[in-house]
Amino acid sequence: IELGADEKVLSIMKSLEMNPKVQSYGCKCLIHFSRGDEFQKRLVLELGAGEVLLKAMENHIDDLDIQANACAALINLAIGVENQNYLMRIGAGEHILQVLRKHIDTTNLVQNSLTATWNLTFEKEHKEIFTELGFVDLIVEAMSLHSDEEILHSACGVIA
Repeated sequence: IELGADEKVLSIMKSLEMNPKVQSYGCKCLIHFSRGDEFQKRLVLELGAGEVLLKAMENHIDDLDIQANACAALINLAIGVENQNYLMRIGAGEHILQVLRKHIDTTNLVQNSLTATWNLTFEKEHKEIFTELGFVDLIVEAMSLHSDEEILHSACGVIA
């Protein structure tokens, strides 16, 4: 990322973690910063993006924009086994589960959370963790609430 913009955004998000506008726009920036190749994604994670995203999700559970943007950034960051392992270690699965439980009726948020989950469950042990956390019941509920093809596609991807 040119001129250290990623580091600056993360620094601002950390210092203003209770400010919803800062967190929402910061999560949008992290979507952009995490669009590169696997190496770029790893660099963003090494700067602390995973922890900052999860903190934003935790602090602003009722803010749909923050949740949707954070999940979208996790979709991008959860590419590659090393990144997936790291995100699971720091609690991404639990945070996504909490978002899905709280906002199961919000289409775009369900889509983003299921896609992030799908990206995190390529490894068998990660899929087992999500199963133990109760994701299957939530996914079935999401499938019954939403007829959106993308949601159904992502839901089936997680379950498969």
